[in-house]
Order: sequence, then structure tokens, then C-alpha cells
Amino acid sequence: MQYVKSIGSNLILQIIQVVIGIFTSIFIYRGIGAEGNGYARYLLLLVNIIGQYGHLGILNSVTHFLKKKNYRREEIITTNVIYSIIIFLIYEIIIIFFKAKGKIINEYNTIIVIMVGFIILFNYISIIASSVYTGENKLLKMNRILKNMQFIRLICLFSLYLTKSLTVNSFLIYTVIESLVRSYLLIKKLDFNFDLSCKINTEIILKEFKYGFFINISALLIFLNYRVDQIMVKEFLNLKSFGVYSLGVTLSELLLLIPKSVSSALMAKLYNVDRSIEKGKVALFTVKYTFLACLLLSCVGMFLAELVPLFYGDEYRESVLVIRVLFWGITFASLGKVLSSFFLEKEKNRVVLNISVLTFIINFIINLYTIPKYGIVGAALASSVSYFIYGTAYLILFLKNVEVKVGTFLFKLSNEEYNFIKKFKALLPLR
Repeated sequence: MQYVKSIGSNLILQIIQVVIGIFTSIFIYRGIGAEGNGYARYLLLLVNIIGQYGHLGILNSVTHFLKKKNYRREEIITTNVIYSIIIFLIYEIIIIFFKAKGKIINEYNTIIVIMVGFIILFNYISIIASSVYTGENKLLKMNRILKNMQFIRLICLFSLYLTKSLTVNSFLIYTVIESLVRSYLLIKKLDFNFDLSCKINTEIILKEFKYGFFINISALLIFLNYRVDQIMVKEFLNLKSFGVYSLGVTLSELLLLIPKSVSSALMAKLYNVDRSIEKGKVALFTVKYTFLACLLLSCVGMFLAELVPLFYGDEYRESVLVIRVLFWGITFASLGKVLSSFFLEKEKNRVVLNISVLTFIINFIINLYTIPKYGIVGAALASSVSYFIYGTAYLILFLKNVEVKVGTFLFKLSNEEYNFIKKFKALLPLR
């Protein structure tokens, strides 16, 4: 029942994020324009790559080592927070050094770059907190915090837009403040007292690195598979094209909020289930209904995409076709988003790494041809092809692992699925 509640809570959070995300994106894209949006998004993209994957996989291992019970909870959290501060300072110094030498992001103001760089640290703290919530199966508590942050985001961005104060710089400064508040609330609600006198436990860090490094490389390649098209659009075309394309990506990736909400609940469930057969059954019906939900919503989204110029402005008209092309690929990517949790929990990290490498290379190579020839639509096409391969590769390996045929997966309703649906329906509407 806790698993069903976690998924239900996650889905409600994602629905709120979708609705608020659409409204806030209208304020942002109208407020700062296509070129301004491209300018801001590119800097945030670079910072978020470091903020999500620059920790070398160490922070993503927190959930795993909390369940091992070889170390105290406080010791694991404190060690990872100290490590985060150290690694952040190293990255910030490197960024400032190369920026001063004129080697990177020369078009950005140095003070803004330093300020936005703090997102790296705030992301690390949020990753630690989220890992603890997942490991302790307290997703409901975490989701309440994230839900409140969404409403705060809506109010703040609407106020900036209404007062005509929404500029590139004010948007970047707000993003930094939002990251700070989110990380503070997440870590505060852990009921954890940080001991400044506590020393970093290098044994924990080394074991987390050994466990999480290849998982992190896999996750980075997956992320780049979702973002390499944007980076290449900026390099091959221009900031305005990047801004238009990023809107198409932002709106189409709202579909990924469904598998994201499910995957965290699935990971928490798998870590708290002992029998391998039971884990396979849980993952089987979870990925099946996630895929069907994404398929249904993508069909609806195909028609709604036509409304983009009306709400965002005519300069974003080209993003309509981008959204439609990306939707079908992202539907298949949802399979990989969910099933990666299954293979990671079973410590089959090599599977995740191999699929990530394969799809990233395919996406990169196709983009080299399609972007110069077809522009941002070509980038969307290349990404959708790689997403299709990414999702189907996971599905084939998973069905082989649990010894289930494709026809059975698609068309047969098991007793476990029937009971799950009954439990889920009984919880609606969730409080």
C-alpha cells in the first residue's frame, strides 16, 4: 500500500509541476524572448551538468549505503555534505580561472557566472536529501516540500513578469535563490543535526565512489543523450534557434514527469522487497502502465502543440513540429527511465552503462547530419530515434530477465496488476 501511495503522491506532484511548469514557461519565454531564453538556458545547462553529475557518482550512492546499515545515518549524511562543499569549491575555482583566462563562456558576466555556479552546491545538497528520502521510503514527506516549492515558483515568476522585472539576469538570480531554498528545506526536514566538528569519512567516500562511478557515467550519458541536441543546436545554429528549440524540449519533456514520478517510488520499493520474483512483478506492471499513460498523453500533446504560438508568441512557431517529433521518442524513453531503476537495484550497472553509451553515440552521430541539413527539427528527429533505441533496449533486456514475452507484457492483465489498479483507484482522490 505504501508503494501505491508513493506513486500516487508522485503523480499528483508531477501533475502540479506540469500545470505550473506550463504557466511559468509562458512568463519566462514571453518575458525574456527567444534569444534571451537561449542565453540563460545555455548557462544553466552547463552548470546543471556539473551540479547533477560532477560529484562522480558519490552522492547517488547514499541510498544504497543507507540500506547496508554498516554506517550511522548521521555519518553518511555529514560525510557527503562535507564532500559536496569541497568538490563545489574546486569546480567554482576552476570555472573562475578559465573564465578569467577567456577560455569559456566569454559572453557572460563574471559575477553572474559565479553566482549561478552556486547552483552546483545546492544541487548536491538536494541530491543527498532526496537519496535519504528515497532510501527511507519517505517520498510523501519530500513531495510536500517540492509541491510547495512549485507554488512559490509560480508566484515569484508571475510577480516578476507582471511588474516587467523579468529579465535574463533576474531570472538567473531567481533560479539561484530557488535552488538554495529547495536544498535548505529538503535537508532541514530530514530531522538531522549537522555536526561541524565531524570529520569526513574517506572510507565511505571511496566505497560510494566504487559503487556509484559507473552508474554516474551512465546517468551522465543519458542526460547528454537528452541534451546533446541542445548543445549542438547552439554550436551549429545560434542562440535564438537554441531558445526556440529549448521551448520544444521543455514542453515535450513534461511527459517525462510521469516516469520520473514512478521511478523514484519503484526504486524505494525495490530496496525494501527481498524476493527477486516479487521485484520483477512490481517492475513489470509499473513500466507497462507508465508506457501506456505516456502513449495516451503524447497523443493528446500532439494536438495541443498547435497552441504554442498563441500562448508563447509567433517567434516560437517552429517549436510546434519539434514538440510533435519529440513526443513519440520520449514515449519510448519512458521505458528506460523506469527500467533503469530495476537494473541499478540489481547492481547490473554494466547494462545501464552499455545502453547509455550506445544511445549517446547514435544521437551524436545522427545530429551531425540532421542539424546542418534540417535545423532544429533535425535535432528533434535525431533525439527521437535515440530515445526509441534507448527504451526498447531496456524493455528487451528486462523481459528476457523476467522471462515474459512481449505479447504477454502488452496484452495480458495479471492478478498483481488487477490488485494494484484496485488499490490505486481506492486512493483517489489522494489527500
